[in-house]
Amino acid sequence: MIYVVISLLSIICFLSIPMISDIIEESLFLDFPVSQLRPDVIAVPAGGYKIGFSLDQDVMGTETILRVLTAIKLWKKYPDAMMVMSGGGVDKIRKSKRQTDLMMEFAYNYGVPKDKLIADKLSLNTLEHPQRILELPSIDKHTKILLVTSGWHMRRALFSFNQYFDEVCPSPISVSGVNNSIFAIQRFIPHPGALSKSTTMLHEWIGLLWYKIK
Repeated sequence: MIYVVISLLSIICFLSIPMISDIIEESLFLDFPVSQLRPDVIAVPAGGYKIGFSLDQDVMGTETILRVLTAIKLWKKYPDAMMVMSGGGVDKIRKSKRQTDLMMEFAYNYGVPKDKLIADKLSLNTLEHPQRILELPSIDKHTKILLVTSGWHMRRALFSFNQYFDEVCPSPISVSGVNNSIFAIQRFIPHPGALSKSTTMLHEWIGLLWYKIK
């Protein structure tokens, strides 16, 4: 029993090293060629939000903010495109699709007209995002999709969207937190933030493998 405990603690300690978490994150990245695709839809999967003490205090998480900001920048380049905010499901506390509401409000406040914004409040995960978007009016498999999500999440998101749409152009946001200061001593000291990131990245790899098996 003691060997099992020691082994588990060793694994946790290993995954808590920032350099290791960065390596796992980088393993998910892909190099995408620059595309000249003029999209019909800019798809933005949600990346989480934080619940406040009241409705007005709810805020989007960092990943969601970066995704929406990237999408807004792209929309200004392609103003004829629709922007679809996907994900959420019913929150157990708010009892509503709060995440997509926050994304819609954010984009509107940054200049995207309401008639260019669509909320997909039904999809519960990455696999369902393209399915629900395909059900929206005037959208079919030939609709040109510009997919905006985190770089580490793009593999799984792109795999899902390619199952339903003929033309999907990936547009990942900037690297979220990889520290390239290889010789910085802090990168070799275990930290709870690194463990959290390692867990997220391993979950992403497991999710991708599961999607491919399904």
